[in-house]
Amino acid sequence: MPPSVIFVVAHDRRGVMGRGGSLPWHLPEDLKHFRRLTIDKPVIMGRKTYASIGKPLARRQNIVLTRDAQFESPGVDVAHSVAEALDLAAPAAEVAVIGGAEIFRAFSDLVDTAYVTRVEADVEGDVHYDAPARPHREELLSRYSADDRNAYSMTFLRFDYSAHASVTGGSLNESNPSL
Repeated sequence: MPPSVIFVVAHDRRGVMGRGGSLPWHLPEDLKHFRRLTIDKPVIMGRKTYASIGKPLARRQNIVLTRDAQFESPGVDVAHSVAEALDLAAPAAEVAVIGGAEIFRAFSDLVDTAYVTRVEADVEGDVHYDAPARPHREELLSRYSADDRNAYSMTFLRFDYSAHASVTGGSLNESNPSL
């Protein structure tokens, strides 16, 4: 049985989640939330997301999904398809997809749960999150007010797609070789 797929994503009120190859904010509270959701689980990310992090995430199996047949990096497993990424994550019960935008789109038909941090701001950016266009239930988990360490307020949400999950899976957009 394939693992359950979760998304872990932060975006502003308009869906902006990246700018110039990195996050457009530094929010320690969101980073703690991200760690809680992904620790001790396989994480699947695209090559550009991996490059923006700069190293494998500790206590997680790091799977980089890319079309680049030459890509390799110490401490990561490399996959060239959604199915291969899920096979590498087995036998884990749950796998966390952590970006970028094209990777979220590739897994949109498979996601069971999306954990979304909505950053309560409108920031400039060049990468946007497109939520899966599927029926779901939305749950407010908590809110966090801006403080001296976190420039923006955040709303932590959970979107449950599991009752409507499909087994068809997504595919990488062949026209974008930049993964």
